Amino acid sequence: MEKLEKKWLWIGLSFTCLFLICLYKLTNASLWFDETVEYYYSKYPVGVVPVVDMGTKIWTNMYERIVSTFQPPLYNLVMFFWLSISTSEWWFRFFGVIMGVVCAGGIYKSIEKIWNYKIASLSVVVLACTRQFVYYMQECAEYNLMLAALCWFIYGWICLMEKVTAKRIALFCGAGIVAVYSQYGAIFPVASFSITVF
Repeated sequence: MEKLEKKWLWIGLSFTCLFLICLYKLTNASLWFDETVEYYYSKYPVGVVPVVDMGTKIWTNMYERIVSTFQPPLYNLVMFFWLSISTSEWWFRFFGVIMGVVCAGGIYKSIEKIWNYKIASLSVVVLACTRQFVYYMQECAEYNLMLAALCWFIYGWICLMEKVTAKRIALFCGAGIVAVYSQYGAIFPVASFSITVF
């Protein structure tokens, strides 16, 4: 078997493993309160949100609701479009599985760049077997989008340490912005890595 065919076989098997493990029992647990809030805040961009009772305060648009959560808006905006395709709980959770694959792609590319494709593929399988990773990818929250962006941010950092190009700067900055606008806590790794780049 040629080297390129073997490489794609390793990649295919490792990412299939990750995808299937993340899909396993995707809707085993029902949505908890925070996930339900994310669902309704994302689904209704304007008007009063049905079901979610936030006391006497009534927010009439997505902006007011997102500001009340003290979180950036990117996840809710993305989920608004995602939920326009389907509103099922499975579909809502499936977004996290997709972000898990995107996240693993960033990890794979990072490890392949500093080591080789076999170790990179193995790292995707190890990631798939990490309970907390699967837990966060099955949860309906901004963390799955943030983690996916941070993994590509780290890949951009590795590339910039090797050679500075406009494309690599764009990847690094773009992934960092997506991470921070998904969850404010991402500012800590983004700022730290940015200092080393500068």
